[in-house]
Amino acid sequence: MEYGIQCSDLLPSKLVDVTKPVRNAVLAKMDEWLSQKEGPKRKEEAIRSVDLPRSAHPLSLIEMIEQRDDLKSFTIKQPVDHFTSSATKKFEQRYWSNLKFYKSEGLRFLMIDGHSPASTMWLTNPKVQIMQLAEKFGAAVYLVEHRGYGKSRLDRTDLEYVTIKQMIADVEQLIKAVNEKEKTSYKWITFGGGYGGSIAAWSRMFRPELVTGAVASSALISPVLDFYKYLLNLQNIIEKRDSDCKDVIEEIFLELSTQLLDSQSRADLSNALNMKPLWSVDSKPTPTDIQFFYFNLLSRFIATIRFDGVNMEHYDNDSTLEKACSILKMNKSIALKLRQFNDYALELLGKKSAKFPNSYKAFLHMLKSTGRSSPNLQTSLYQQCTEFGLFRTTDIGRNIFKSVLPLNFFEELCTDVFGSNLSWKHITQFVSTAAELFKENDERNVRFLEFYIF
Repeated sequence: MEYGIQCSDLLPSKLVDVTKPVRNAVLAKMDEWLSQKEGPKRKEEAIRSVDLPRSAHPLSLIEMIEQRDDLKSFTIKQPVDHFTSSATKKFEQRYWSNLKFYKSEGLRFLMIDGHSPASTMWLTNPKVQIMQLAEKFGAAVYLVEHRGYGKSRLDRTDLEYVTIKQMIADVEQLIKAVNEKEKTSYKWITFGGGYGGSIAAWSRMFRPELVTGAVASSALISPVLDFYKYLLNLQNIIEKRDSDCKDVIEEIFLELSTQLLDSQSRADLSNALNMKPLWSVDSKPTPTDIQFFYFNLLSRFIATIRFDGVNMEHYDNDSTLEKACSILKMNKSIALKLRQFNDYALELLGKKSAKFPNSYKAFLHMLKSTGRSSPNLQTSLYQQCTEFGLFRTTDIGRNIFKSVLPLNFFEELCTDVFGSNLSWKHITQFVSTAAELFKENDERNVRFLEFYIF
């Protein structure tokens, strides 16, 4: 897809609709899933379904919390540890339903949110793909929040149970509990984008008797330590949309590599970006401090791509990438261009008045706290360090962002936050173990670029 923004098929853009072939492929698979007769699982499905342990606990209890129009919110009491029968500790996992388009004996769609608080936009916005499909196929739509995120919190001491396996067991128990509550056994289709899409795909892969199909957008099917391809894809998108912008960004990062070595230029840059704390001419930033600066700067570039024309809120009428490029191509100093670019990126992130974080130590303090100040970031980092990696590095070779954010920055971050027991040797081993579990490509996988349908 020439303008393939992450998960853009789930939120088709009004500006440049390049995801129509993808959505047509989904429609074709929906027809196939509807007509598919239930029968004995194929050999590869039967083998795969026992690769992952089952929950050792009885079905979880469901409680309805609130109803607003067609949207109902529930909690389901899930075991913190599905796989130890003697473990009695539970947590409340949030999920929602919208039966507005549901027809008797229709499909059931389950949107799985990834490493962030669940957004009910997926069940209330008629423009998103899952609701359009629900209307067409008369499906009931559900949304579940990933354990450890939003209000589906676990104690910080229970972070070790925020895992892929435990979440797949959550999905299994939720589907069984809803089927039991409503006395149905209709077909379930899982949906998700990014990491949520991975859980959707893996739920189909390991629980084919419960999940008939999966729509996994921009999903990584196997964990990977060094996710350098993310920024490489970002570069390719920028180049295809505006090659002049790509050249300007490369010039900016090249110039930054020189300016950050000069005390006065550093001080001017920190003032322009409203950094906290500021760099003075007497500051002596460490290599980690410089990498942390790039870590935050790159997050701004990611934001301008991520929200480009997505069909939600105010973004559906704007090309955020086009606006960002117009700022970066202005005939101004790098400091002034980056200040205006940073302000725009913060607006996209909903942090309009935020200062540019410039203290690695303060960042560590936030992540090492009880987790209440930024629990989702802490949980997401823990999952990266212990299971799926996906560290967005610039270890690509030649690229427009230069070699500013190496893998060892994340090695240091994991160890600094979670302790010396989480050494690089352990991180590598954890991610390799997770990748081994998911390494086989299922032959039922229909691949369309970075889009997967199971």
